[in-house]
Amino acid sequence: MSSKFEILMNQLGVSDQLRRDPALVDARIERVVVHKISKIWEFHFVFSNILPIEIFLELKKGLGEEFSKTGNRAVFEIKALSQEFSNELLQAYYREAFSEGPCASQGFKSLYQNLNVRAEGNQLIIEGSEAIDKEHFKKNHLPNLAKQLEKFGFPVFVCQIEKNDALTQEQEEAFHVENEQIVQAANEEALRAMEQLEQMAPPPVEEKPAFDFQAKKAAAKPKLDKAEVTQMIDVTTEENRLVFEGVVFDVEHKVTRTGRVLINFKITDYTSSFSMQKWVKNEEEAQKFDLIKKNSWLRVRGNVEMNNFTRDLTMNVQDVQEVVHYERKDLMPEGERRVEFHAHTNMSTMDALPEVEEIVATAAKWGHKAVAITDHGNVQSFPHGYKAAKKAGIQLIYGMEANIVEDRVPIVYNEVEMDLSEATYVVFDVETTGLSAIYNDLIQVAASKMYKGNVIAEFDEFINPGYPLSAFTTELTGITDDHVKNAKPLEQVLQEFQEFCKDTVLVAHNATFDVGFMNANYERHGLPKISQPVIDTLEFARNLYPEYKRHGLGPLTKRFGVALEHHHMANYDAEATGRLLFIFIKEVAEKHGVTDLARLNIDLISPDSYKKARIKHATIYVKNQVGLKNIFKLVSLSNTKYFEGVPRIPRTVLDAHREGLILGSACSEGEVFDAVVSQGVDAAVEVAKYYDFIEVMPPAIYAPLIAKEQVKDMEELQTIIKSLIEVGDRLGKPVLATGNVHYIEPEEEIYREIIVRSLGQGVMINRTIGHGEHAQPAPLPKAHFRTTNEMLDEFAFLGEDLARKLVIENTNALADIFEPVEVVKGDLYTPFIDKAEETVAELTYKKAFEIYGNPLPDIVDLRIEKELTSILGNGFAVIYLASQMLVQRSNERGYLVGSRGSVGSSFVATMIGITEVNPLSPHYVCGQCQYSEFITDGSYGSGFDMPNKDCPNCGHKLSKNGQDIPFETFLGFDGDKVPDIDLNFSGEDQPSAHLDVRDIFGEEYAFRAGTVGTVAAKTAYGFVKGYERDYGKFYRDAEVERLAQGAAGVKRTTGQHPGELLLFLTTWMSTTLRLSSIQQMM
Repeated sequence: MSSKFEILMNQLGVSDQLRRDPALVDARIERVVVHKISKIWEFHFVFSNILPIEIFLELKKGLGEEFSKTGNRAVFEIKALSQEFSNELLQAYYREAFSEGPCASQGFKSLYQNLNVRAEGNQLIIEGSEAIDKEHFKKNHLPNLAKQLEKFGFPVFVCQIEKNDALTQEQEEAFHVENEQIVQAANEEALRAMEQLEQMAPPPVEEKPAFDFQAKKAAAKPKLDKAEVTQMIDVTTEENRLVFEGVVFDVEHKVTRTGRVLINFKITDYTSSFSMQKWVKNEEEAQKFDLIKKNSWLRVRGNVEMNNFTRDLTMNVQDVQEVVHYERKDLMPEGERRVEFHAHTNMSTMDALPEVEEIVATAAKWGHKAVAITDHGNVQSFPHGYKAAKKAGIQLIYGMEANIVEDRVPIVYNEVEMDLSEATYVVFDVETTGLSAIYNDLIQVAASKMYKGNVIAEFDEFINPGYPLSAFTTELTGITDDHVKNAKPLEQVLQEFQEFCKDTVLVAHNATFDVGFMNANYERHGLPKISQPVIDTLEFARNLYPEYKRHGLGPLTKRFGVALEHHHMANYDAEATGRLLFIFIKEVAEKHGVTDLARLNIDLISPDSYKKARIKHATIYVKNQVGLKNIFKLVSLSNTKYFEGVPRIPRTVLDAHREGLILGSACSEGEVFDAVVSQGVDAAVEVAKYYDFIEVMPPAIYAPLIAKEQVKDMEELQTIIKSLIEVGDRLGKPVLATGNVHYIEPEEEIYREIIVRSLGQGVMINRTIGHGEHAQPAPLPKAHFRTTNEMLDEFAFLGEDLARKLVIENTNALADIFEPVEVVKGDLYTPFIDKAEETVAELTYKKAFEIYGNPLPDIVDLRIEKELTSILGNGFAVIYLASQMLVQRSNERGYLVGSRGSVGSSFVATMIGITEVNPLSPHYVCGQCQYSEFITDGSYGSGFDMPNKDCPNCGHKLSKNGQDIPFETFLGFDGDKVPDIDLNFSGEDQPSAHLDVRDIFGEEYAFRAGTVGTVAAKTAYGFVKGYERDYGKFYRDAEVERLAQGAAGVKRTTGQHPGELLLFLTTWMSTTLRLSSIQQMM
C-alpha cells in the first residue's frame, strides 16, 4: 500500500482488518483530479486485481461520506493490473453499474439490471428476453455500460445481446398472471368502496380557509436534497424522472387565453444547458414558483422529452427546489491575501470578458486591498474603474499592457566597412527541435559559401540530439531519426562550422534566431561567439521593400523566382537565402547608391522601421498623477502616430515618458521571458535591467507553450519559472506572481474560447499546430481570476515560503508604493473664450430689448436674471457662446441648425440664437410697439394655442409664443447641472462645423471623439454557431443562447463619433481628459 493511499485510508477511518486484506496490499493512488466548479474529486486507483465487491462498496461509501462533509463529491476509477475475474464477480459489478452515472436511467435500469451476464473474451454477453434487443438501447446505453465496467477495472467490453426464447415466454406468462391479479384486486377494491359509500352519511359542508401560498409552498417543498443529480451533457435522449442542478439564465412567463401560465426558463450546469417548462393553473399559483428567477441556483426534477415545436430536448418540470451554490472564496486570513497585478477587462479587444466593475467587485469581495487593470493598448476602462473602486473602497492600480518595439532594428550586426560586392558570404540556416537555444537542440547546420553570387563551397551536417525527434519537428523540417542517427557529435560540427565561416560575412534570414542558437551552443562548448559581421536578410528585405506585406523566406523566393524545394530544411533554405542576398545587394546599389556594408544601417533603415519590428509585451502602471499624464500621452501616440496593426510604443518614446510609471515584464510575450527561454539567465538579466519588477505566472497560464512544443513538458516549464525568479533575485528586483486574468470564473473559459476563435487562423493565437487533418489551434490558457489559495497551489512546486513571497508579500509591498490618482475630476473644466461672460449677457439683453422693449417686463427680466446667475456663476458661458458661434456660422453659410433636447428650456439660449423654442409662459408680444401680455394662470400650455389678437395700443397683430418650460429642466434645481446642448447640423455642413470648432478653440486642442463598438447579441450568436461548425461541436438551442450571452459585450472595434468633438485644454491637460458639452449631431 502506497503512503498516499494509506493517508487516504486514515482519513476515511478504514478498519485495520480491511487494510490488511490482500486486495489492498499493493494499492496506490495514480492521480487525483479536482473539478473546482462541480466540486468533484476524481481519484484514479491502481490495484493488483479487481476488488471484491464488498471492499469496493466499502471504499465507495467511505469516500462518499467523508467528502460530503465539505460539500464535495468523490468519484473514482480503478485500474487493475491483473484482469482475471469470475463470472460471479462480474455479475455483482454488473448490477452495481446501474447505481450511478448514465446507466442509472430508469427505463434502461428496469429492463437490464437483473439480467444474467457472462464474459467471453472481450464480449459481455447479456442474456435476456426479446424486449431488451432494441436499437435504442444498443446505441445509447450499452456503450455507457461498457465504460462503467471499465471504470471498475474490467477490460474494455463489447456488449452483445443474447435472446432467450424461454425467458421471453416466461416474461409474457408472468405479465398475463400479474395483469389478472391486478384486475381482480381492482374489482375487489371497487366493491368494498361501494359498500362503504352506502353506509356513510354525506359529509357536512365546511367553509374553506383563505388560501395560504406560503404554507402551501412549504408543505409542497420537493424532497430533492438527496436526489442524484445528472449532468446535462450526459442526456442525449428522452428520459424520465431526471434531476438537474444549475443556474437560471433566462426566464419568461406566458399566460394563455384560458388563464394557465407557462413558465419557460433555461438553466445551465456549465456542462450544457436545458430549456425547462413548468405549467401552473393560474397567475396566483405561479407565485409559488417565484424562486425561478435569473441567476438563482435550482435543483429541478422532471421528464426530458422532445419538444415538437423547437425540435430540441426540453424538460417538463415536476419539482423545483432552490439550492445554495458554492462560490469561490479567498480562504486566507485577512492581511495575507494577494494583489492581482495583471487583469484584462472587456476593453481588451476581442480578448477578455469581464467589465472592470466585475474585477473590482470580485477583488473587494475576496478581501484584496488592491487590484490592477492592464488592458491591451488602451485605458478605456479607467473612468468606470475609478468610480467602481471608490464605491467598493478598494485601491485600483491603473495600468496597460503595451506593445513595445525597437525604433530601429539593425540590418547588419558587428558592422565594418566593406564593399558589398567584394565580400565572401556564408549564408547559413539551422534546424532545431524548438525555439529555445537553452532547452532545445540543433539537429542540422547547413551553409553555402558564396562570392559574387556563385556558390564556392557548401556545409551540411545533421546532429543527433540524443533522443527521438517529435512528430511536430519531423513534420515541420522533414528531418527524421534516420537522418540524425549516425551524425557527428555536436562539438565537432561546431568546430568545423567555425572554420568554414572564417574571414566571411555571415548571412541568415531572421538572423537573431540562428545566431542566438549558434552562440548558445558555442558558449556551451567553450568556443568563441560570433564576432564577424552578420547580415539579416529579413530586415534587409523589410527596409528595401517596405511596400511588401510579407517578408518571409517563402513569399520572397516566390516573388523573385528563386527555387525553394524543401522549406525548413537548412541546406535548401541557406541556398535560397543566398540567391536573395545578391538580388538585394544589386537592388540597394541601384536604388539607394549603397555599396558599403557599414552604410546599410545608416542609409537604408527607414525611420518607420518600428512598423515591422517584433512586438514585445510590457505592463505599464500609473504610480502617481504625473504617471497618469504620461500614460495618456503614450496611449495617444501609440494609437495614432505609431499605430501599425496594433498600437505600438517605440522604446525611445517610452523612455521619454517614463516618469511616474512602473514597468513590469509581462507575460510569455515579454522580452524577459523570451530571453530566459532563448538565451538563458545571463542574457535575461541584461534585458530585465530595463524593468521595475519581474512577472511570473501560474504554470497553467504558460501551459499552451507545451502544446506548441516551444516547451518540452511541465518540468521544463517550472524550470523556466525558477529562472525568471533567479533573474529578479540577481538584480534585486521584486518578482510578482500575476494571473493574466481574462475572465472571472473558470467556467467562463468557453466564452473567451468562442471570442478568440472567431478571429480566424490569421491571428497568432489561433495558429494551428500539426499539419493536415491533425492541425488544430493550441489550447488557450486557464486565465480565470485566482484566489490567494489557488495561486499558492499553482506555485506549490517552489516551496511554501517562496510561493508566499511571490504571491502575497511582494504583491502587497508593490501595491503600497502607488499613490492615489484622480482619473475623473470632480470640478468642471470648461473651454476658454475671451470675454465669454460679457458677450453672452450682452447678446441676451440686446435680443430681449428688441423683442420686449426697454425696460423689460418683470417676468422676462426675472427669468434672464435667474438664468444668467446660474450660467455665468458656474462657468457655463463659454459653452453657450461656442454654441451660438457655431449656429451663427452655419446660418451664414445658408444652413438651418435645429436644436433638440432640454436646451429649449433656457430663455438665454433662445435670445442668443441657439434655439427657437421660447420657454416663457404663453404670451402675446407686439412687434411694432413691444406691448406684451403674459398668461400665467395655466389656461394655455402653449402660446401657439391662444386665439389671435390685435395689439390694444397700435392695432398691429400680436405674435404668440411661449411654451411654459421651467429653466430647472435644463440646469437642474440648483442651476449647476452641466448644460448638454444638442444641435442638429445639416449633413452637408457638418465638416465645416467641425472646422469651426478647431478655428474657435485652436487646431491643437480640438479632436474628433471616438466610440467603442462591442460584440452585440446577434453577433455573439453567430460566433457560437461558427465555433460549433468549425470545431465539430453540437449544442442544444439553450446552450447556444447561454454561450452567446457570455460572449456578448466584449470590445470589438473603435471608431469615430459622427459628430462629437473633444477639447483638450492646456489649463487642465496635466490632470485629466474631459468631454466638452458641445455636441454636433447628425
